[in-house]
Amino acid sequence: MDFRGIINRVKSNSFFRNVAILASGTIISQIIVIAFSPLLSRLYSVEAFGLLSLFTSYMVISGVVSTGRFELAIGLPEKDSEAKKLFQLILFIGFFVSLTYLGVIIILKEFFKDQLELQILNYWWIYLAPLYIFFIAVFSASVYWLQRKKEYKKITFANALQVITTTICSVALGFMKLGEGMIFALILGIIISSFYIIYSEPELKKELLVFKDIKKVGKEYISFPRYMLFSDLSLTASQQFIPILFSIIYSTTIVGFFQWPIEC
Repeated sequence: MDFRGIINRVKSNSFFRNVAILASGTIISQIIVIAFSPLLSRLYSVEAFGLLSLFTSYMVISGVVSTGRFELAIGLPEKDSEAKKLFQLILFIGFFVSLTYLGVIIILKEFFKDQLELQILNYWWIYLAPLYIFFIAVFSASVYWLQRKKEYKKITFANALQVITTTICSVALGFMKLGEGMIFALILGIIISSFYIIYSEPELKKELLVFKDIKKVGKEYISFPRYMLFSDLSLTASQQFIPILFSIIYSTTIVGFFQWPIEC
């Protein structure tokens, strides 16, 4: 079979077509990251990349808790109304977890900073971490909603939009000599992509802040946090442990050498 025949077969098969759409978004995102890496490596120091890696590690681990893993259940209900309640439940959990993290950060930074070897507490922008954690929950729930609706093009565009926004903002803030620019850009990227999904889906936008009967749907799908939360948290923590460990033993500059793009 020639190349044109393969393309036609992919187009005629909905499964292969959807996989190709999702894969294209990942490919485009990686191309953008690779293309801008040489520029970013000249705009930011090794320490800045270390801080980015450290921030990302903490936030990815925290983000697992922010959804309660209820996003995995969004595709299961027969009715969209019940799936929307799961989405609302995730927003509620994400908001509550973010407030909890904010309280923990304030306590650790203001009262225990000298007793703990956590270099990330030395920076003021750590107070933005709860905002990022909340939008991790929003974005994750939104993507699973789009999967339920089989809106794969929107998923691809949302992922690409997040990467493009993050990259462009990183470059712009780098030219402004803002050392924390990549962290701010990371937060802006996920916020903008989350709002894109919500405002492109009228069903979500219409009942975004309605939290009726979320306790009932939470009890119905309680098996997801019960059986998935600890295992996923353990897996994520093991994957993100190296930057955190190196920051405790050495410094963020050492962590940055594992994140710093290869210079051309």
